[in-house]
Amino acid sequence: MLEFDRPRRWVSVNDGPIAVRATGNVDAEGDKSRLTFEFDARPTGWFRVVFPLFMLMMRKQEKANMTHLREALERQIAAGGPNPGDQ
Repeated sequence: MLEFDRPRRWVSVNDGPIAVRATGNVDAEGDKSRLTFEFDARPTGWFRVVFPLFMLMMRKQEKANMTHLREALERQIAAGGPNPGDQ
């Protein structure tokens, strides 16, 4: 983890066959919160050959992850649980 400002922002960076910088921001919008996430991945070495296929699979997986996260938060709020925006 390179930067962490809970619950508003985080940045992580890693090296390897894919150098990745991931940045997440949570911003208040009235009584709701908006999550924006940036994912900058740069292949190195031999991984450049398969990188386009890898990114296609990752985009699909991340879309599913964000859908599951939204649904879990909405269920928690509907059940009267703590609202993550209240922290």
